[in-house]
Amino acid sequence: MSSTPPDNEALAQFRAEWRREVQQRAAQQTSSDAAQPATSPPTSPVRTTKKQRTLSSDKVAIGSQPHAVLEPLSPSSATSSGSKPGKRLSWESAIKDYSPSLINALEIYRNAVEAEERGELDTALQLYQRSFRIDSQVDRAYRRAFVTMGDHRGKGKAPASGSTSKDASSRTEVIGELPSTVNPEVDSISASLSRVSIQHRAAPLSEIVSQFQDVPLTFAPEDERTPVWLSILPDELVAAVLVQLAKMKDVRSVERFALVCRKARMVSLDVGIWKELVQSTYVPPQIDESVQPLLLYKHYGSDFRQMYINHPRLRLDGVYIAVCHYVRGGFSENAWVAISHLITYHRYLRFLQDGRVLSLLTNEEQPPSQVVHQLKPSLKTKGHYVGTWRLDGTTVIIEDLFDSEGRLMKYGFEMTLELRSKPTGRWNKMDLIEYRSVNLETGESEPLALKHERPFWFSKVKSYAG
Repeated sequence: MSSTPPDNEALAQFRAEWRREVQQRAAQQTSSDAAQPATSPPTSPVRTTKKQRTLSSDKVAIGSQPHAVLEPLSPSSATSSGSKPGKRLSWESAIKDYSPSLINALEIYRNAVEAEERGELDTALQLYQRSFRIDSQVDRAYRRAFVTMGDHRGKGKAPASGSTSKDASSRTEVIGELPSTVNPEVDSISASLSRVSIQHRAAPLSEIVSQFQDVPLTFAPEDERTPVWLSILPDELVAAVLVQLAKMKDVRSVERFALVCRKARMVSLDVGIWKELVQSTYVPPQIDESVQPLLLYKHYGSDFRQMYINHPRLRLDGVYIAVCHYVRGGFSENAWVAISHLITYHRYLRFLQDGRVLSLLTNEEQPPSQVVHQLKPSLKTKGHYVGTWRLDGTTVIIEDLFDSEGRLMKYGFEMTLELRSKPTGRWNKMDLIEYRSVNLETGESEPLALKHERPFWFSKVKSYAG
């Protein structure tokens, strides 16, 4: 009496299960094709709702089959997606940076996928086994390669009609109905924004996020055998943690978390996070007292994140430092020897939330690493002045700079600076436009020479001396 070897029994069982899965998928595909016209675009497995913008329903319903993500990007369907072949990244370009052994495994794995689509299950099974013997992570590399091809193919696509209006309406419903009638506050906002020398344009992040509907939004581990405890938490709780970081003005941690994966990026776009940053940042003297931040955001596509990035603001979590140099001639007893001295001095500007500004002038004997931690209103030293500041568009106006020690002075000082951002969203540079001295008795203002002045650059300070 003959018996079937264990390997053949397992292979026969695997074939039977594979046939049932293929038949189920084929039946589902046939029913879906019959339910919609041939000319209509394929329905995405993820539908954007108004609640998804606030991440209250960010638990995206992806198909339960493991190949649901790969089907739209498979070689057979990529050519029939309606996009131009010239805009699609080729398979060879997508895998060119991989190692030779992994490329070999990917080619075998790709042939196995094509054999499976043709119904040649025996051949597909053998090819799958060969590819996994070469590289045990070939399936993940295959998915990454096709996601890369899909991302490249999606660049340059025009957004679906009405998508912008839907996003804007969803954000408006979360924030609340704002007055649409023209009033003096709106006119003052428009006049203020007209002085801002920055052209707001749509961020490329929106184009990237629009492609997330083709991939599962989950916290996936680097090693599939290890658990991801973060995935147990509800999305609302993760967003609440990020809101607490926003209250601490720790924008860097929010953005670093967003770089982990697609799901983290979607959670970091929660309206509550950026609304908290906008409401806590754009208060007088950052903006005029008559202006409300909730009215300003309408000028940035009803997007709090875009407003926080593109609307001018002075950084209050550190010090702006200008390192200035000039050459001064020295004295020499030898007529054949010319001595020159390179003089270095530093200007510091620290802006406080209450509208005060601290100005300090030091020489090269005191390095900035020691000075910045001592720059407080109680500092008593030569060259330390205290004044007031306000922001008008990108123009920083500093007035009433007087000696911090309270000594009687004949002159006060005023500054006018231009706030810049390099790169976008940092607001980390200021150019000194004008420096004036004011006679306190007569009120006359005279400009001072700006021969050796250099731009101010922002430096973050974690703490100041007690």
